[in-house]
Amino acid sequence: FFLENVNVGSLSPMISPLVVTLYAAALVPAASSPLYEVEWDVIDLESWDGVNLRVRAGFPMLSGGSEERFPMVLMANSWSVPNVEYVAKQLQWAEAGYVVVEYDARGWWSSEGTIDLAGPSDMKDASAIIDYALGRRKWHVDAGAIATCGISYGAGIAVLAAAHDPRIKAAASLSGWGNLTDALYAANSPSRVWANLLLVSGEIFGREPADLWRIWNSINTRNNISGVKAWSDMRSPVAVVDKLAARNVSVFLSNNFEDRLFKPDAALRYRQILHGAGVPTLTMLNQGVHASAEMPGLVGKENAVFSRVKSFLDARLKRPAAPLPGPPVVVEERPLTLFARAGRLLEFASWPPAEQASVSYSLQGRGPGDSAGRLSLPHKLPPAGSAASTISFSPLSGLSAGMPVVGEVMQTEMRMPIVSDFALVDQHRAATYLGESLSQSAVLCGAPNATLSVTPSAGAFQLVGYLYSVDPMDIGTLLTHGPRTVWKDEGATAGNPLSVVVNMRPTCATLRKGHRVGFGVSLFSMMYTPSNADPALLLSS
Repeated sequence: FFLENVNVGSLSPMISPLVVTLYAAALVPAASSPLYEVEWDVIDLESWDGVNLRVRAGFPMLSGGSEERFPMVLMANSWSVPNVEYVAKQLQWAEAGYVVVEYDARGWWSSEGTIDLAGPSDMKDASAIIDYALGRRKWHVDAGAIATCGISYGAGIAVLAAAHDPRIKAAASLSGWGNLTDALYAANSPSRVWANLLLVSGEIFGREPADLWRIWNSINTRNNISGVKAWSDMRSPVAVVDKLAARNVSVFLSNNFEDRLFKPDAALRYRQILHGAGVPTLTMLNQGVHASAEMPGLVGKENAVFSRVKSFLDARLKRPAAPLPGPPVVVEERPLTLFARAGRLLEFASWPPAEQASVSYSLQGRGPGDSAGRLSLPHKLPPAGSAASTISFSPLSGLSAGMPVVGEVMQTEMRMPIVSDFALVDQHRAATYLGESLSQSAVLCGAPNATLSVTPSAGAFQLVGYLYSVDPMDIGTLLTHGPRTVWKDEGATAGNPLSVVVNMRPTCATLRKGHRVGFGVSLFSMMYTPSNADPALLLSS
């Protein structure tokens, strides 16, 4: 069976970048014979306010008096990465008949100024480069066929620039964001590991503005959040979808399941907002961490992501224009075993898939002692009346989302899963629930959420939910997790029950016959800043 959404319902009683890319030693040559030889320009371009930007262009070389025109792709660097990032892609696409212009965004590497973090100055910079490109005769740019493309930081700039400059017809966002607040503060939970990596790397490789650390401190302490949102809205593509829709700008989105910076659930919300506004959109969800699914393409290899990007650009920029290629949504299934083949690519006409229904489970109270509770389908509910249970705050509970950055990299790139032994989970510091053994293998694909009925001992606390595939030896392989942080100003009070929804990242994997769906909840994860780290904190059903 196919589980599109897993809604973990509640019954009582219950506990209910950094993108420093490592490149291969040598670039891989293009697989097919090039249509054109490639010429290169490296220039320091004076932008709208006098700031010089380092720009490198690869373009088809024409002989004689040819007036042939070529579509142009503009690419800004990723956070902390110099402008050699896309050189292999520039070569391949220029050989295929594109003018490919890459630049260091202001504040980075060889460009002057301070980092604007995809703000108004970055938008004007993109327009200034397009102005220059159209006036550079030997580049032979087709003014009616311009697109933007980028990874991570460059992905956000790509879509925002497409909204602000009417000459841009399409944008490809790879491992990018739709809502910047969502990236740094999803579920009111500051993403402290990734935020600190970004800020520190920005200090090393770029010139950060003075207020960037102040903004992060506001997020981390829940101070002046309205001001932070106003700042981030200006840098969030979801705020400008009306401009994209009005001009029928097409958008390609690619994000990765284990990206804990620009998370896949945020990417799907981004896709829904674009699609709902009438923006032609293609979406891919790949297995990998932040930007890892794109890396083979950065060293010249063709892979699923860049193959689809190239087809997308061809359809929108080549003449005559063609419909967007392939299915609107492609999801890569995750292999759960060390020696499994690469995951299948599942294709959908819409998201959520219209042909699939959600499945709900209910949590049954754990009862006395240290045993796990039950995770039951509604038609198999046992009689109510189990004893209430309580868990306490602790950094060590037996449940974990893995070591930050290292854990997800090892899981996706080395097939070493993040696991928890359910038999060793401290049931006083975490609560676990187990479903029945599967009678046959099952594909679980969707965005799980858990509705938990809880009574806290204080007005601030953090819940972290975990979903597992649990084998017959009670070893749980982590499928996904997600936090929900409750702060004092949200109205929760000690001793009063409330309902809390924990949204977990999307997942897509095949659960083996004999395995069980497992769910766990704790009050801490090192990935996120807690609102209350008091060891005396308790949470009861």
